[in-house]
Amino acid sequence: MTLRVTRAVLAPALLITLFLCASAATRQVACEGQKDWAMTVDVTVYPDGWADVSLIVDLSGEEAFVVLPVLGEPDLLLVTDGDGLPLNYTLEGDVLAVETLGASRVVASYQTSSLTSREGGVWEVTVDLDQADEVAIRIPGDAAIVGLSSAPEDLVPGADWVTLTFDGGSAWVAYVLEAPEAALESAQAGAEVTPQPEEGEGLLEEQVFGLPLLWVAAAVGVLILLLAAVLAVSRR
Repeated sequence: MTLRVTRAVLAPALLITLFLCASAATRQVACEGQKDWAMTVDVTVYPDGWADVSLIVDLSGEEAFVVLPVLGEPDLLLVTDGDGLPLNYTLEGDVLAVETLGASRVVASYQTSSLTSREGGVWEVTVDLDQADEVAIRIPGDAAIVGLSSAPEDLVPGADWVTLTFDGGSAWVAYVLEAPEAALESAQAGAEVTPQPEEGEGLLEEQVFGLPLLWVAAAVGVLILLLAAVLAVSRR
């Protein structure tokens, strides 16, 4: 019982201490030993500008708490371990304190619209997180890239997404999306166009080559019968 009470009392105190340490510098984790982990930032940007963000942190497994910076304004925040089990956390401004429970990996996932901006037809997505070791940005597959902060370490095109991976915690990508109207016009321009008949043309062809031919055939048949009858009578 004594151990449980002690942990219950110390946990808020540790969280407060970690917050004070994390907020001491501008977006820097100032507590000693707090950067004994590697962080990967994964950002998936949708056509409407909203993004799914995952902060993936690999730990030694000995940390009781870890303090993480938060990128953008999070919505629907969920913090789990490497097996997908929820972890306790406290969010204060742009600082996230997580009770790791000995986990070797912490994943903070959320949605945000604060990482993107649009001017005219050009979208921009910006990631600025000094503590990150790698940033992966995923944009729609039909996007055309028009600007980069630096050359990516890797670029993987795909039908649904284009993935750009940057070394370090800062990355900026500018791109444009093909408008639906433009895609429709392109499809129509590439399609084969079948000429439509002029008004009355189809009806004329039907009159010439359709029903009148039946009457001609019938008349020829009657004429043949009449000739046959005349020949028979004359022979008698």
